[in-house]
Parts: sequence; C-alpha cells; structure tokens
Amino acid sequence: MPASFKLVINNRALENIPEAVRLGLELSGAAFQSEVKRYPPQASGVTYKRTGTLGNTAAYKVEGGGSHYTMDVGGVDYMPYVLNGTSKWVGWPGKLAKAKSEIIRGFTIGLKRVLGK
Repeated sequence: MPASFKLVINNRALENIPEAVRLGLELSGAAFQSEVKRYPPQASGVTYKRTGTLGNTAAYKVEGGGSHYTMDVGGVDYMPYVLNGTSKWVGWPGKLAKAKSEIIRGFTIGLKRVLGK
C-alpha cells in the first residue's frame, strides 16, 4: 500500500481477549474501507468522470496477536491528501474524521460481539 495509516495496539491486558481484538480490528478495517468508497455527490457542471480509483484501492491488513496488533489502512498515494482535505484537486471536508470514527465504531462492535456485551 503506497499510502497508509497505522494503528498499533500494544497492551498486555489484551492477551486474554485476542479474538475480540482481532475481530475489532477486522471490522474497523472493513468500516474504513467502506467509508472511503463512499464518494460525495459530484458538483453540478463538473464534466470530469470519476474513476473510482481512490475507493477501489482502499485496503486494510491486520497483523499480530497476543498483546501486540497492527492494522495498516491505505490505498493510492494521494489518499491522505484527499482525506485530509489538503489535495489541490479535491478534498472532502470531514472525511478523515468520519473514517476515523468508523474505525473506532468497528473496533467497538467487534469487542462487544466477542465479549457478549
């Protein structure tokens, strides 16, 4: 993945619930991927045809176990600029905040699902 964000969880307290942590990370990665694939409506009068490259390259990978997990999320090299709103072509105000909240929501759902809460 040319551009990536990294989430690292390193906590000995998590050793007893590895299934919950892994599921939480998998769901949060899927939530991130889903959110990045949602494009805002194209502005009226714009003739540019969207290629879908940003959304189609959004990916995630979860690694680790025990007390150390890493989740990489990323995609095309310009993804951070679009999500941060610093692209010279297009920026999605609030998109990065929404993607981050989806990661947290997915992780919470995964933990609750395994822990039965």
